[in-house]
Amino acid sequence: MPPVPAVPPPPAAAASAPSGPAAAALPSGEVLRTPGLALRWDLLEPQRAGASPARVEGAVEAPLGRVRSTLRVDPATPLRAARLATSFEAAPGAPLPKLVVGDTVGSGAAWSAPAPLGGLRFGRVAAPRVPGTVLAPLPPGAADWEVEAGRLRSEPSPGVLHYGDAYGAAAWRVGLAPGLTAQARSEWAGERQAGGIEFAQAAGPLGTLQASWAQSATTGREDPTRWTLGLARGGSGPGWLLAVDASGRGWTPAVGETGRRAGAKLGTGLPLGPRSRVDVDLQKVARWDQPQADTQLTVATRTALARRGMLVVALGQRTGNQPGWRAGLALHVAL
Repeated sequence: MPPVPAVPPPPAAAASAPSGPAAAALPSGEVLRTPGLALRWDLLEPQRAGASPARVEGAVEAPLGRVRSTLRVDPATPLRAARLATSFEAAPGAPLPKLVVGDTVGSGAAWSAPAPLGGLRFGRVAAPRVPGTVLAPLPPGAADWEVEAGRLRSEPSPGVLHYGDAYGAAAWRVGLAPGLTAQARSEWAGERQAGGIEFAQAAGPLGTLQASWAQSATTGREDPTRWTLGLARGGSGPGWLLAVDASGRGWTPAVGETGRRAGAKLGTGLPLGPRSRVDVDLQKVARWDQPQADTQLTVATRTALARRGMLVVALGQRTGNQPGWRAGLALHVAL
């Protein structure tokens, strides 16, 4: 039975949707702001007989910035270990603000997926967005921007990196009124291009309302647009995420999947005492070329450990065109 594909990790809590319910599988590792060393490992195929391959991530901080590297370790292969990504994050005061050089991931938008690339990124503090989640707010009159440039990065086979089409993106975000923030973003990859706008409005205890509309470059007559709607509430207490989207048959994003017709997502997270929480995520996606929709349910628990460590256990089931189960374990250790 094939494993359930991993769902993109959620953005940082300050960047958009709930820190808990948006998590569909294993979340991103916590970024430590104190000098030292951070380690994280994820089992990639825990259901495989024998030793499972693992993804190991390490980060070292120095006065000039942080060096981060990720390896794939597989005892069953002759190479044993293969590099997946390496990057340098400049410390504050660099000539370009928030500069990241090397293998990185773009921010994306409510209507587009974050782009893995080899190159550089600078501007505002970037956190990958799960499509359908909300935009981080800005005070009225405040504005920021970001630029991403390089080549799209993929992993066509385990442990093998490929750098493909040239990629570029630029975004501008502005606070329009109390609680209301807007962003315009454009992306290019090879001959593909797309641009869109999105709005986020604070809705008190309900969370934040989000809406976006985008259009891709096309020479055909099919509808090249995409829209999203969402409501999200984050924080350390109870949270939730409700999101829907729809795309025309002609929608061709610069990065990410094509052929998506519509989707819906429902997530919720609840604290289990002062040190633990549970997150439940349900997604359903319909595609233009598939008669049957895919549904995925994931349950994950997070438990805070001593010395800012964290243990995450996740279990997911997928039904539809590629049914299967996925299990994961992540241990975050600060040294």
